[in-house]
Amino acid sequence: MDPAKKSKPPRARPLEINPIDHIIRCYGGRTIALDMEPNHMGHAKRHEDWIQYINFLNQKNGDLRLEITFYRECFQHAEKFKDKINSLSQDLLHECIIGLLDTTSLEEIRVISKRFLEAVDELRGSQKKAFDEFIAPYRSAQKTPRPELFPKNGWF
Repeated sequence: MDPAKKSKPPRARPLEINPIDHIIRCYGGRTIALDMEPNHMGHAKRHEDWIQYINFLNQKNGDLRLEITFYRECFQHAEKFKDKINSLSQDLLHECIIGLLDTTSLEEIRVISKRFLEAVDELRGSQKKAFDEFIAPYRSAQKTPRPELFPKNGWF
């Protein structure tokens, strides 16, 4: 018998908790990664009646939709950033080639370099806006967490 057929596929690892999950926990909220913790799994499955269980599932469904929306938006920002960086890289390469032929194109290279920085700042701003929108429901439901829990530079 072929040993490759006997081997089982590797087990999927549970979701790992990231800094965003910790921030939401500080506001009193829960994410799917937090709900997958072993100490919370058993508690989440215990409900006194079906109405309570259905309400719990509706709440979880809403939470998951909010998480999906947030991560989808972050992915879209990252894709837009990638496209912009690819375009800027091509512009920079073009200007460097022209710069070999013409020494006056140094200013164009500086302009493109500034556009790289602007692209990074734009990504940082759009990701911060997405995060603020994602965390807003948790903020309104809970008191403000300790400031040392947030990264100082805005990146997670």
